[in-house]
Amino acid sequence: MDYDRGPTRSETRISEADSYVRLARVHDYWGLLPYSSLQERIIVERRSLDSFHNLLFSLTKFYEVTRSWPERVTIISNEFKRARFLDLHCTALGWSADKITFVGIDPEYMAWDPDRAVSVKDGERRNGFEPWQRDMLGRGEELEAKRRKRNPWLVRQALFEYDEIRDRSRIQFSVLAHREVLDGRPQPWER
Repeated sequence: MDYDRGPTRSETRISEADSYVRLARVHDYWGLLPYSSLQERIIVERRSLDSFHNLLFSLTKFYEVTRSWPERVTIISNEFKRARFLDLHCTALGWSADKITFVGIDPEYMAWDPDRAVSVKDGERRNGFEPWQRDMLGRGEELEAKRRKRNPWLVRQALFEYDEIRDRSRIQFSVLAHREVLDGRPQPWER
């Protein structure tokens, strides 16, 4: 694995995605991937720095590997981020609800600490949902500043890791302040 891509903290060069894969391996994939050949087929997207790009860069990584766009998407995240993903990110990307499965798992403490659960949900609304509600494609300075802060290793944030794949993808984008950004036109995965 290439561990110097996608880390969001200066203390480590390991990406968040790779840390999740390591955790899954330590727990033997919780019995969900019993065969080593399946485990070897895990594809890791290491560049994203926020929830929108978790979804967008996963789509472009899928295209990079398969040369096609997925027909369905399953999102696994914290339950308290459900509205951000389904109401904002999926809508912004043109994914209809019937093509999305969302699996929400909240931290255990939210079940037994109601005060902390309320605090987390309030923080999500204020710091997660509302900024994306104001800027659904993540093109503005507020969300860009968050990404810069989470990119201490200056990981390239282009839509694709390789320009030639982007050119074949038919993805619709603009260049804004030297960044590739979606511009609201219909995308090739929209059917």
